[in-house]
Amino acid sequence: MRQLSLLLIPLLAITLLFGCGSDNDSGSNAVQQNTASTDAQTDPAGTAEEAVALRYRFEQGQRIDFLSQTRNANNIISVGQTTETAIDIYCHVTIETVESDGTATATWINDRVIFKVQGSGGTFKFDSADGEEPDNPLWQMMKPMVRAMQNGQGNFRVSPLGVVSDFKPTKELAARLAKDQTMAAIATSGQLESVAKTLFAHLPENPVKLNETWNEVTDLELQAGIKVEQETIRTYLGEERHDGKDLVRLDNTQRVITELGSDAIYKKLQYKAGATRGTEWFDPKLGWVVEETDTTVLEMEMEVNGTQVVVETTSETTLQLQSPSSE
Repeated sequence: MRQLSLLLIPLLAITLLFGCGSDNDSGSNAVQQNTASTDAQTDPAGTAEEAVALRYRFEQGQRIDFLSQTRNANNIISVGQTTETAIDIYCHVTIETVESDGTATATWINDRVIFKVQGSGGTFKFDSADGEEPDNPLWQMMKPMVRAMQNGQGNFRVSPLGVVSDFKPTKELAARLAKDQTMAAIATSGQLESVAKTLFAHLPENPVKLNETWNEVTDLELQAGIKVEQETIRTYLGEERHDGKDLVRLDNTQRVITELGSDAIYKKLQYKAGATRGTEWFDPKLGWVVEETDTTVLEMEMEVNGTQVVVETTSETTLQLQSPSSE
């Protein structure tokens, strides 16, 4: 499941939109609770009756390219308007070093952002590959957020279980942020870290058998007095033939409890019951997630300039491994 932080994509699509993740500067507390068997064989090539140990396999100098795509349909119920946003982000992860236990130091860099909006304010598109800016007043409001997406990057450690830690912006990005306070206010370290985490699935500590589950509990404190408890429950469904490859399928669901403080701009912020689900495809030979799809329906109420706004946002996201860049 994509990190809860990505809910800020649909949220801020209404109030200026930012697609790079949540502010988690106050820190998060992620705890993995593994209910899988611990006494079975761990051969990844085993049958459905045998337990399988799922692990990332990092190699020094390895480069993995991804395409993240998000499609949001925002139904502003209170005013009878709809807005659609599409965000494509091309990025790559480079493995710098690998420790004896398989933990890697890595660098993540966003390479290209394609951003498109269709709504009452018109339709426009921006592609960082050519840098041509849309002639639309709405673009000027969204430009700082899109630029923050475009410049997203960082250094971190990641374990064979897909746990990201010790995140910090790259030196190049830190220098940009020091000169651009507007970008610095958007691309906080917490927001950047949350994006890096979306590139990795949390794998079970112990070997798992068919239909066994494990969960990951995360506490987040977002900006504007929003506290969230998020639980992601993954189920191991064994190997399947997908897109011409023998891959491991992991289905997931998510439970989210949101606590809104008195200073929060949102009066209601919750996922629609039963509407949050996803699938991750893990390549046991490569040792990486090669595809992920998620669907969520987010319900929210907020006050904007004295007007009560009621919104329901349906989001469909995909993350796919791409062929390495020729550069």
